[in-house]
Amino acid sequence: MSVDPSGMLSEPLDNLATLIANCATWRTWVEADTVAEAKASIYPSPVDFDDMARPYACIWWDREFRKRAIAEYTSVAGPNSLELVIEADVPEAYRDDHTDAMYWFLNQLGAIIAEAEALVATGNYFLARGWHMERNAIRRSLHEESAGDGDYMRAVLRVEYGA
Repeated sequence: MSVDPSGMLSEPLDNLATLIANCATWRTWVEADTVAEAKASIYPSPVDFDDMARPYACIWWDREFRKRAIAEYTSVAGPNSLELVIEADVPEAYRDDHTDAMYWFLNQLGAIIAEAEALVATGNYFLARGWHMERNAIRRSLHEESAGDGDYMRAVLRVEYGA
């Protein structure tokens, strides 16, 4: 029996996953025909990364959850932020050139963010107010200490939402 997300703590995780899954670039990247299939590669918490097939994304609370009263019987959440981690294997065509691998990955991320912003602008999706990548994407190489993990790229984004 599955549990549906409900309430102020689980719904933002699910809503951001839905927003990302609706991006055509994400669906193409994960080879999904539908939004539901694309959403299946987005996880609402840190997971056992060793058992994951890339590409995938994980979403969790970035720092803290904030909620404040704005009237006697009304409150509003935020502003808050979620952390979005995306990992993808480096395609064979780019494995010999780090610059190409980095630009390939950043191009995918940029397209997803642009598509997500366009969806947010329609007023029908999760209200992501800001996207922040505080440090550049990193490449986990076959030659690093995580040798068995493969050759892949990883980015950590902070997605701000709320009032």
